[in-house]
Parts: sequence; structure tokens; C-alpha cells
Amino acid sequence: MKRCNIGIIGGAGRMGRWFSRFFETAGHTVHGVEAREHRDMQSVARSSDVVVISVPIGKTCKVIEELGPFVRPESLLMDLTSLKVKPVDCMVSYSQSEVIGTHPLFGPDAEDLQGQTIILCPARAEKWLPWLTDLLSAHGARLEIISPEKHDKIMAIVQAMGHMSTMLMGLLLKELDHDPNDLKRYSTPLFRIHMSLIGRLFSQDPRLYAELIALNPEAKRPLAMYSSLLEKLKQWVDEGKTDEISGALAEASHFFDPVKTASFAADKDLGIDST
Repeated sequence: MKRCNIGIIGGAGRMGRWFSRFFETAGHTVHGVEAREHRDMQSVARSSDVVVISVPIGKTCKVIEELGPFVRPESLLMDLTSLKVKPVDCMVSYSQSEVIGTHPLFGPDAEDLQGQTIILCPARAEKWLPWLTDLLSAHGARLEIISPEKHDKIMAIVQAMGHMSTMLMGLLLKELDHDPNDLKRYSTPLFRIHMSLIGRLFSQDPRLYAELIALNPEAKRPLAMYSSLLEKLKQWVDEGKTDEISGALAEASHFFDPVKTASFAADKDLGIDST
């Protein structure tokens, strides 16, 4: 496999450091630079075979606009952000290089790539896509190659709405002023998992979650539907309509048939009951 000079913009961030270690372990030469170091950033872009953008979502397109013209046409420009439509469009518009939008579906605490999923959204990638897929697959990654549009629609559910539910539960507990440690004393196994998810989310950078939700245009529709369903459920609860609640759950139950078996197996492993 070709040995490359790889420049990581945002190399001091946690994901930037993770991928620096990964590329170095794979035998490549890595140069990390921060987005605020403009001259160094341009120099790294000019000299690198592969340029990786690893900055917060809200800063990604601005960095690409500044950096893109300095990336060599024969090089690869890629990003690691959790949204893909705008970053990929910016990379195509502001560079002449090959472009692959990249989204690792794991965090910087992962030990390695074994079993981890990475989404690739190639735009101009005739030369570099085989190189990247071979590299990632060789280290055990599971790859999904989709369009930027499909990526953002899926992430509106997987990330935006998934995190939204956890976020709302955490904010609700704060408003109710329930001591988390006290709640743990009375928790079911399933609720303890909810509390672990809440604790994990609120220990991370809050801007990351704000940007995942607010900067993905595809999140607006499911969020509106979520709000409408919650209002309907609230009305049924207010009116004590248990038949309507159980009927809605029964109707939706068939939709989840494909995942029920796996869910029950996981419940058994974790010692979780239905509550």
C-alpha cells in the first residue's frame, strides 16, 4: 500500500489525535496543525497527499473554503464531521482534488478500528477510494458507502433524534430536581442504562450535540413529528386513554419485528426485564 504524507487539520483534537495515531501505526507520515494556524495549514495542504479536516461541524466549511485551493489536484481531501451534504459540497467547490466525505461512527475512546463502522461519501474519488477502503478494511473497519444526502437523512434519526431523546430526559430530570444518585437506588436495569446514556451525553462537549441537531436540515421533519407524537401521547395520558396508548404500541410493534429477536438476546445478556 502506498505510504503517504497525511495532514490533519485539527490534529490536536481528540478525533484528530486518534486518526493521527491510526495513520502513523499504518506506516504513514502525519503532520497535525490547528485551523487557527493559517500559514501552517496552507503549507500542510500543499505538501500532503491526503488532507483530513477534523474540526467542529460549525467551522468545517469555513476551514474548507480557506484550505481547499491549496490542496493539490492529485491529492485527497476528506473530513471527519457528522454531517456530509454541506462539507462534501464545500470540498468539491473549493478544491480541485479528489474528495471523500468520511464519518467514523465511533468516538476517540475506541481502541482500534476492529468492528467499527465508518461511512464514506465519495464525490471525486476514482484514485483514492480504493486506497482508503483497503486501508480501513485491513484494520477491521466495517464500511458503508452512501450519498451525502442519504447520510444526513439517516443521521437525523441515529444521531440528532437519538441524542435529542437522551438530552430531553436529562433536562427533564434537572427540571424535576431529582438527585441522580438517589434515582439509581430505585432504578430498574433498563433505567440504569438510560442514566448511563444521560451521564455520557452530559459529560461531552455540549456544542457537539447542539450542532448535530441544529445544523442538520434533515432533522427538522422528524423533530416536528416527534413533537406531534408527544403532544398526542400527552393528550391520551391526560384523558386516561389506555386503549389508545396500547393500541398505538401494538400497531407499531410489527414494524420492529426484524429487531425483536436481537433485542431479547441483548436483554438476556444484560439481565434486563421489560421495564
